[in-house]
Amino acid sequence: MRPAAEHDQAAGTLVLENGTAYPLDRPYVIGRGPQTDDSVRAATAAPIVIQRDRHVSRVHAYVSVARGKVFVRDATATSGTFIAPPGTDQWTRIGTDPTELRPGWSVRISERVLTYRCPNEDHRES
Repeated sequence: MRPAAEHDQAAGTLVLENGTAYPLDRPYVIGRGPQTDDSVRAATAAPIVIQRDRHVSRVHAYVSVARGKVFVRDATATSGTFIAPPGTDQWTRIGTDPTELRPGWSVRISERVLTYRCPNEDHRES
């Protein structure tokens, strides 16, 4: 069994371009209406709402943390979910299987970009 402090510590944050930060200490559902997802209704995941974008599905993508690693997966959204390493504009579409999001990497949903920031930026991979 892990100590409580280790369990509660966030793996980092997901940061939107406007500076809004989401601590990676819980799963998230991203979309226009993520409140409709069963995991949000059951309070086992928190919503990240992307408003006023017709290219974003109600439930667009899922973010989870396991053993200190961050994973993202598409929720079969028509317009897709994409990831990219730091310093590039080459985006890779991901599928419905969990894909590891490395520190410094970004997730793009429509025109919105969230970047994974590690608590210790010295460990950032490129």
